[in-house]
Amino acid sequence: MKQKRKKANIAPRSRLKEAMLGLTFLLSVVFAAASVCFAAAHYRMRTRCTAAIQGNNTHFQVDSGGRRKKLDESSVVIDFQTDGVFPSGGIKTDDPELMKKESVTLYYDPQNPDFYYFEGALSDTMTFIIFFAVLSAGELAFGLLLCKVYLSSLRREK
Repeated sequence: MKQKRKKANIAPRSRLKEAMLGLTFLLSVVFAAASVCFAAAHYRMRTRCTAAIQGNNTHFQVDSGGRRKKLDESSVVIDFQTDGVFPSGGIKTDDPELMKKESVTLYYDPQNPDFYYFEGALSDTMTFIIFFAVLSAGELAFGLLLCKVYLSSLRREK
């Protein structure tokens, strides 16, 4: 009787350990997939947006009546002169990095000027790519360590 109880107690613990291992490796795959998704978006932006124009920082926005309206300190308008493709005017943003710069480069798709990004946006996506890649590698290493501990505990039980 006692041996049956022991085996019954070992089985749920073993399943729990196996579930933890599975979850660890699943999280590693999810983090790797997130890194790949950000890398694909990064590549798409770089290859699609080939034209560039310069813009100047200003804390004013022109309203529909043509009057300049002062913005609060938490946002900024980047004024662009048209290059014949990208429409002239201002783009309001609250990006703190763009607020510090005097001049900003905007990259856009010549076929679709509505698809654009500012020069600092790609470094942000690169940060996410690296973050999720490191997180995936760390989770994978943790999973391998857990696997080693689990296998050694199985050897000791035999």
